[in-house]
Amino acid sequence: MKTKTLYWFLIFAYAVVFLTESTVQAYPVPIVTASISAQSAILLDPRTNRVLYSKRPHRERPAASTTKVMTALVVIQKLPLDRVVRVPKSAEYIPPSKVFLRMGERYTVRDLLKALLINSANDAAHTLAVACSGTEARFAQLMNVKARSIGARQTRFVNASGLPNPTGQYTTAYDLALIMKAVNKNSFIKSTMAQKYCTIKALTGRRINLRNHNKMLWRQPHNIQGKTGFTRKALHCFVGNISAPRRGDLLVAIMGSLSPWHDLTVLLGISKSLAPFQMQFNKINLSKKEVAEIQRALWHAGFHAGRVDGIFGSQTLKATKAFQKSRGLDPDGIVGSMTWSKLEPYLNR
Repeated sequence: MKTKTLYWFLIFAYAVVFLTESTVQAYPVPIVTASISAQSAILLDPRTNRVLYSKRPHRERPAASTTKVMTALVVIQKLPLDRVVRVPKSAEYIPPSKVFLRMGERYTVRDLLKALLINSANDAAHTLAVACSGTEARFAQLMNVKARSIGARQTRFVNASGLPNPTGQYTTAYDLALIMKAVNKNSFIKSTMAQKYCTIKALTGRRINLRNHNKMLWRQPHNIQGKTGFTRKALHCFVGNISAPRRGDLLVAIMGSLSPWHDLTVLLGISKSLAPFQMQFNKINLSKKEVAEIQRALWHAGFHAGRVDGIFGSQTLKATKAFQKSRGLDPDGIVGSMTWSKLEPYLNR
């Protein structure tokens, strides 16, 4: 009897741990045939906030230099891009990665943000933080306020660079994706992260050449843009956008990765398979007769759904999503109860 009780207790404990570590998907996703090394990861649709793929998305971890997307977001809301700021002496003592700014040099906020986002310059992060708030500690408070305002509630920043700190700073893959969603509203930050190379210069004329740390920019096609990060404790991190066919940009974040470019390639593959998976999902869950009824209803509603053949193909998927959007539904292409209810008036016309 005791053995049986212990058995069921262990089964229950395992289930609790599994559900805690692997967030239940809010959206049907394709089967992942390749594993990723990242400790945490997420693929998120910014239009609906639906999780398309996740692996421990709410586990708190150090974010390394992906922290700098929040730094850029706060700076750009506090300082004009053309504002000229002076490099403080303290910036010279900041550990790498850095672009070796010199005390007393003056740069525009625009150029320092480029150094921050392209070359992941910790000395640029420190200089901008001091220019905004006087100290990095006070600037970090602004970062935390901003994080809360966009729903990133499992996040704590203590500096502008993401460098290790004894008091600890952390975020989650889910929170990073929310931060990236806010960042995407700023065209300057988004376009800067997409640049492979850039040159900035001090007002004295000294030039600094920048090269983006994101190796995915050199891979064809150029589907992934964003911000990298690495420390020995955090391992490789990344936050950015994946361009998905027929779906637009998706938010992506990985944390604690041993092989970030491989992991991002796997997630890119998932994003590319989403639309075909939606078709497959509908084919599995709807009979041929039901698909034909959907196609007729879509035609009657004014949406080109292809041939009325009972096959849920790409044209039917496109028409379904357009219909859903026109009726105020989430345009996910999945014909569920809400979509059926909106289609019903057109079924018998």
